[in-house]
Amino acid sequence: MVYIDSAKNTLSAISQAALKAQAKIDEARKFKEGNRQNLRDRIVGDEGYKQNNAAYDKRIEDAQAEFATTAQKALEELHKQRVDSFTPRPRDVSPETMQFLSLIDLTQGEAAQLVREAKQKDGNYTLARMVYANANRQGIDMHDDAAGYIGRCEDALTTLAETCASMLEDESGAYAKAFGQVVANAAEDVSKASDAYMNSAGVTSEGVPVEA
Repeated sequence: MVYIDSAKNTLSAISQAALKAQAKIDEARKFKEGNRQNLRDRIVGDEGYKQNNAAYDKRIEDAQAEFATTAQKALEELHKQRVDSFTPRPRDVSPETMQFLSLIDLTQGEAAQLVREAKQKDGNYTLARMVYANANRQGIDMHDDAAGYIGRCEDALTTLAETCASMLEDESGAYAKAFGQVVANAAEDVSKASDAYMNSAGVTSEGVPVEA
């Protein structure tokens, strides 16, 4: 699995867990309203009302906790995939390619093309790093931009998880009404970050994307 697939899976896991928890919470809140009506109608006494309310509150707390656990696990799995996807490994580059990059002085245009091919065709982070190293030896200001990509994705997904948690605590319904747009925004942020990374040959030391 490549990092972008894991990011999309994380988004799906968080949003689905939020919907599941919200359904449980809505049901518990409905029961709480019924419990209040039963108290007003004297169908239940004060003690029964308190016991029922406590039970419904426990359902809400359990649903919120279940979401928090699922969201945290999803983010932890994404972090594991980050390590797997963005750790250079010698086995990911053939001896022939290693020899080629050690003997050939690449131009900026050639390096940019190879970096994009490494990202887009194979997801080969090790090869991209080797091309950056070759370019730097020629005095070309071209550096790895994976950290910025990872940061954009994980910021979007962390924000999604935090917003969903707020939704599950909100009784006004405002967050729930905006839920679809919140998820869509997170998906767009992840997609845009991936597109920018895949189409970029890296960044300069000043953080400016390499265009060549």
